Amino acid sequence: MKASRSKLGVCLALLAWHATAASPDWHAPPAWPTVSLKPGQEESLDGVKVKFIRIIDDSRCPADESCRWDGAAVAQVEVAGPGVAATVYVGIEGREKPIYLDAGFEPAKRNTLLEHLKVGGRVLGKNLKLWAIRVEPFRLKLELPVAPTAYVLTLALDRS
Repeated sequence: MKASRSKLGVCLALLAWHATAASPDWHAPPAWPTVSLKPGQEESLDGVKVKFIRIIDDSRCPADESCRWDGAAVAQVEVAGPGVAATVYVGIEGREKPIYLDAGFEPAKRNTLLEHLKVGGRVLGKNLKLWAIRVEPFRLKLELPVAPTAYVLTLALDRS
């Protein structure tokens, strides 16, 4: 009986998570400033410096494949501005769902990535969130990884 209750609890939690997750056709509001960066590039995004370090994981399922999970692409980003200086992890689940990894994620323990994955923008401070809008290119086949220098990460800054 306990096992079936815990399975029910897990199922309900997953349903609640999917109900609150961003829709697959989610796009940043036009008022949010955006920037597209290649690995190593740094730009100012509405007064906040953002530097795309690298993609730490890209497990997204190619469009022509059938996968159990859509996968995710997660980027390491350095952020510096008034009241904030941090290394954060943001990305995209599947093709368009913005995600981030919470503060408990440790890059040396990449196998814990899913435990720390959250849907939405990464809070940097009061009224300040960093969102991943797009990670390109998309893998064409599972056995053909994207070259690390070929990625382009599009970020948005939400000050609401």
